[in-house]
Amino acid sequence: TSHGCALDKITRRFMDSESTLSPEKAHLRREMKRRRALLNEFERAYCSMHVCNALWDFLQSNAHLWESAPIAIYLARPYELSLDPFAQRLLHNGLEIAAPRLDLERGVMQFWRLRSLEHVELGPWNVREPISDTLAHPRLVIMPGLAFDTTGARLGTGGGWYDKTLAAMRENGEEPVKIGVCFNNQLVENIPCEPHDFRVDYLAQGENFFRCTPNN
Repeated sequence: TSHGCALDKITRRFMDSESTLSPEKAHLRREMKRRRALLNEFERAYCSMHVCNALWDFLQSNAHLWESAPIAIYLARPYELSLDPFAQRLLHNGLEIAAPRLDLERGVMQFWRLRSLEHVELGPWNVREPISDTLAHPRLVIMPGLAFDTTGARLGTGGGWYDKTLAAMRENGEEPVKIGVCFNNQLVENIPCEPHDFRVDYLAQGENFFRCTPNN
């Protein structure tokens, strides 16, 4: 498919580029993983509840942004902010959702239709992935991250999965609305950014939900 070809091209481009910010980002990643590990089970569940409610309210008042296209979520690991309650609510209301699947051989990530939270299998790094034969083209993507700032800059785990996927979508004329989600202690003052880094348009941070304002 054209989307798959674009992903392969983007992946090669990422592999060819040397990052001058890698040491700085690596240090911040270690610090943010340490912060995330400090949260107890109650704090994680509390933040998850508020974020899931905020996302639902946003969808209800901004339906024009996604216009019945599948909504891309992610399937959290135990230490990440869980969107499972939000996913259940979407499915209960008859809305289509999608979630990432990784192809390690090609080094790409794509969104596939998610029909239920039980219809999944464990992929790389024990991440739940949809069991699906339907590739999705979401107009709204909800993204995790180790850290965010108020400009929408995002610090991922270092694989560039979302950046590569969003770049391939852009090359195919797709420009989804991007929403970052995080715990309260994952908002920082500044995240170093490179040209290929995608910013989120909105951030759901614990009890807070706001539009990000890039400094440009």
